[in-house]
Amino acid sequence: MRLALNISHYELFGLRDADSSKEDLFHQYGIMRDDYSPKPAYDTFKRLINELGI
Repeated sequence: MRLALNISHYELFGLRDADSSKEDLFHQYGIMRDDYSPKPAYDTFKRLINELGI
Protein backbone atom coordinates (compact mmCIF):
# COMPACT_ATOMS: atom_id res chain seq x y z
CA MET A 1 0.00 0.00 0.00
CA ARG A 2 2.86 2.38 0.81
CA LEU A 3 4.18 2.08 -2.74
CA ALA A 4 0.71 2.53 -4.23
CA LEU A 5 0.38 5.78 -2.27
CA ASN A 6 3.89 6.82 -3.37
CA ILE A 7 5.16 7.11 0.22
CA SER A 8 8.95 6.91 0.27
CA HIS A 9 9.65 7.74 3.93
CA TYR A 10 8.24 9.20 7.14
CA GLU A 11 9.47 12.29 8.94
CA LEU A 12 8.87 13.21 12.54
CA PHE A 13 9.58 16.71 13.81
CA GLY A 14 9.79 15.86 17.49
CA LEU A 15 9.55 12.64 19.44
CA ARG A 16 8.98 14.29 22.81
CA ASP A 17 7.67 17.61 24.11
CA ALA A 18 10.19 20.08 25.45
CA ASP A 19 7.89 20.88 28.40
CA SER A 20 4.39 19.40 28.45
CA SER A 21 3.30 21.60 31.36
CA LYS A 22 3.62 24.82 29.36
CA GLU A 23 0.63 26.03 27.39
CA ASP A 24 2.85 27.40 24.63
CA LEU A 25 2.39 25.34 21.47
CA PHE A 26 6.11 25.46 20.70
CA HIS A 27 6.87 23.35 23.79
CA GLN A 28 4.41 20.62 22.77
CA TYR A 29 5.42 19.46 19.29
CA GLY A 30 6.23 15.87 20.26
CA ILE A 31 4.16 12.75 19.84
CA MET A 32 5.11 11.91 23.45
CA ARG A 33 4.93 14.06 26.57
CA ASP A 34 8.14 15.14 28.31
CA ASP A 35 7.85 12.10 30.62
CA TYR A 36 7.76 9.84 27.52
CA SER A 37 4.09 8.92 27.94
CA PRO A 38 2.48 8.64 24.50
CA LYS A 39 0.02 11.14 23.09
CA PRO A 40 -2.75 10.01 20.69
CA ALA A 41 -0.52 10.92 17.72
CA TYR A 42 2.04 8.35 18.89
CA ASP A 43 -0.44 5.50 18.48
CA THR A 44 -1.52 6.84 15.08
CA PHE A 45 2.09 7.11 13.88
CA LYS A 46 2.85 3.59 15.15
CA ARG A 47 -0.28 2.16 13.48
CA LEU A 48 0.55 3.79 10.14
CA ILE A 49 4.06 2.36 10.18
CA ASN A 50 2.68 -1.09 11.02
CA GLU A 51 0.02 -0.89 8.31
CA LEU A 52 2.00 0.76 5.53
CA GLY A 53 5.50 -0.45 6.30
CA ILE A 54 8.63 1.59 6.03
